[in-house]
Amino acid sequence: MISLNQTEINNSSSSSFVDFQDTIATISWRTLPYNPSQFVCASWDSKISLVEVVHPMLQNPTIRCKFSRTMEYPCIAVSCQPSSDKIIAGSINGDIHLIEGEGQASTRIGSHDDAVKYIHFASQNMIYSVSYDKTMRFWDNRRPDAIHSMNLGAKPTCCDFGLLGMAIGLEDGRIGVLYERDFSSFFGRSFEGHFKKPATLISDQLSCISMGRENKIQVGSHDGISTVLDIEPDQGGGVYCNMKASFMAHKLLSGEGGNTSDKIISYPVNAVGLNSILLNVCFSAGRNGEIRFFDYIRNGYLGRITNNNIPVSDAKMSPCGKYLAYATGYDWSIGIEGDKRYKSQLKIVPLKQFGQTSHLLNPENS
Repeated sequence: MISLNQTEINNSSSSSFVDFQDTIATISWRTLPYNPSQFVCASWDSKISLVEVVHPMLQNPTIRCKFSRTMEYPCIAVSCQPSSDKIIAGSINGDIHLIEGEGQASTRIGSHDDAVKYIHFASQNMIYSVSYDKTMRFWDNRRPDAIHSMNLGAKPTCCDFGLLGMAIGLEDGRIGVLYERDFSSFFGRSFEGHFKKPATLISDQLSCISMGRENKIQVGSHDGISTVLDIEPDQGGGVYCNMKASFMAHKLLSGEGGNTSDKIISYPVNAVGLNSILLNVCFSAGRNGEIRFFDYIRNGYLGRITNNNIPVSDAKMSPCGKYLAYATGYDWSIGIEGDKRYKSQLKIVPLKQFGQTSHLLNPENS
């Protein structure tokens, strides 16, 4: 399991660079089986950067920026092409750009009518995009127009692509899973009817989602709750969602995380993730600056990374399960007024693995 033998995980070995003028909005790792030590990130200063792990076999690897490009508008959705340095990016004005030549060239391949929330390079040429215009579109980067546009019926708040397909959460709390094997069958018809609100989900204020293996998804909410769900396809093309485990990951009691109030304070969950190798491990990263790790099979709390109360804007586990890349900085979802003294930092933490699961630190009781 992840080497979390202390409640406070020592993350002093993690490396970071403060090469950004603004908060990092999103992180996306390159998919296996190609280079699993590279990821792309996009920040609110309109910069897109390809980052790689240097000396990945060492105990304390470092990270460096391979190349960067500044776009006309900030991008909140990025993805690497699996087998090259090409990057696809979706911007807040709806445009989709293909970036190649180590960041030297950028080509607009299409657009949505609103900001692009999520984008994925599914293969050498196939691209999927999800937008606040309530559509999901399919693209071939060799063609000028979308192959197909699918109506979602509501504004998406979170999306993720995994080995089985894509999970999408909507603003009304409904969740839909689109299995990759069924993508072509949806061409020409709406996907709206395949979204369902899980009966067992504690919160419907969905903020982030992670598509795991073995028919599991994890969702985070604006009220600090992180939940792992078992999913099962139904006969109508939708999915049944049943709660596997739920954690009040970022609902803090008096004295926790710098909270001196006698009230419970809820901090939004900004990122969640299911480890692709250690199938019992998940994490939750919040606005309060903490990244908490859980064993969702045993319903146990494993440990946390603290960042001096600096919000974690995004976090992603690598596909190989060895690293956690995460970004800290001002959380712009709070609004333009707030504490902006923090520099935007990008960090990587190696997740050490052992053959068997060690003891849990203590039961989750927060």
